[in-house]
Amino acid sequence: MEQTLAIDFGNSRMKILCGKDFKAIRYNKNYLENFKKYFYQKVQKPVRILYSSVNERNSNEVINFLVSQPDVYIYNIKDLISKQRKVNINNYFWVGTDRILGLISAAEEFGAPVLTVDFGTAVTINCIDENRNFLGGVIFPGIELQLKSLQENTFFLKNVQLKKEPSEKVIEINTEMAISSGIINSVWGGVAYIIDTIKREFSAGRNIPVIFTGGGFEYIRPKFEQWEYEKKYFRKNLVLEGILVLARSIKQYLIGFESK
Repeated sequence: MEQTLAIDFGNSRMKILCGKDFKAIRYNKNYLENFKKYFYQKVQKPVRILYSSVNERNSNEVINFLVSQPDVYIYNIKDLISKQRKVNINNYFWVGTDRILGLISAAEEFGAPVLTVDFGTAVTINCIDENRNFLGGVIFPGIELQLKSLQENTFFLKNVQLKKEPSEKVIEINTEMAISSGIINSVWGGVAYIIDTIKREFSAGRNIPVIFTGGGFEYIRPKFEQWEYEKKYFRKNLVLEGILVLARSIKQYLIGFESK
């Protein structure tokens, strides 16, 4: 497993886990060159690369580069998820890979039932029951996507930015602070309501582990820390760790390097 690299191609950036080394690369005009630089500096070959993608255009460019490299063995995690037994899914192709990987990682550490909340471009809330059956979840626009919508569709708000500084107030006078309060409080309020509803409907109101992750979590961290909930956890690399959990559990499908 020391020779296994996990990549999660998200909507706005790619995230890489190589051993304990984490790297995030945003999709700008130089992102492919930035990845090549990282690859040449950090990756020891031979190497297995397991990747998940919700961004086909950007992931294809990186995969095309990796295919050209010697001693690099590439696996699309989508092809391996159907072979796993960590989470029971009726029809995997209806569900985003990142959602399942987050649940696989969460269930490995915390057992089942479990809930995951991923603050990415979209906020996704996902759950499995005590038998590890995937129950489904909820998806809605994330914090930065909501801000982008205001910037693109409201003339006087094109340059407005979110404020990460926590505020004790909900009502604000300053426009930027009012927008920050509106987006962050509405996202957190929606998350809290959905978690409470899922608990009530699927676990008879019992507190079950809720695992938070995603790049947008920093906007929510103050709310998370104030939330009086016994079984709340944050895991920075939940999806990437899910790839590695899956790799360990189905090693028979991967190239072995023991004799190299």
